[in-house]
Amino acid sequence: MLDPHDGFSCLTSVVRVPADAAAGALEIVRALPQAAEHYVYPSTDLHLTIANLDESPLTPAQLPGACGAAARASVPFPIELRGLGVTRQSLYAQAWDTTGALWRLRAAVAGATGVTLSPSRRLLGFVNLMRFRTGDAQTLIDGLARWRTVALGTFVTREFEIVRTDKVLSIEATDVLGTAPLGGA
Repeated sequence: MLDPHDGFSCLTSVVRVPADAAAGALEIVRALPQAAEHYVYPSTDLHLTIANLDESPLTPAQLPGACGAAARASVPFPIELRGLGVTRQSLYAQAWDTTGALWRLRAAVAGATGVTLSPSRRLLGFVNLMRFRTGDAQTLIDGLARWRTVALGTFVTREFEIVRTDKVLSIEATDVLGTAPLGGA
């Protein structure tokens, strides 16, 4: 299912998750049955997506300026990683923002860059921790029930990056086009 080095590339905006905030989640994920058969993200590559920028009419060189303007209109905000979830392709930590700032930041970035985000997409927060390499992840998925609501870590979002990257934001395939501090921090 996943080949992290398949040549896929996208333009996106991401908040990097500090290693200390994700340590507990990664410890749980690495201990799950079958974890070694799948791609577990290194702590350096964990991220929360603000908005995919592939559909922006702006050039890659224009994106940092547009995102910077949106970021200056926002303020730093907390994110709580709580509970593990699963899709057909990945295992993730739920990312909760109780202030509504993530929703507003996503709307501002979308408006500044000309991309469209559905209201439901603006509310969804998650940090992928593992990508499935095969379709056989049932044993792993069966072991998740007790981790659906556990507190995993918190951090304050103070900036985000505009990047060209691969499917997993790997260090070797990621070019940082710019950094956008929130509220001019």
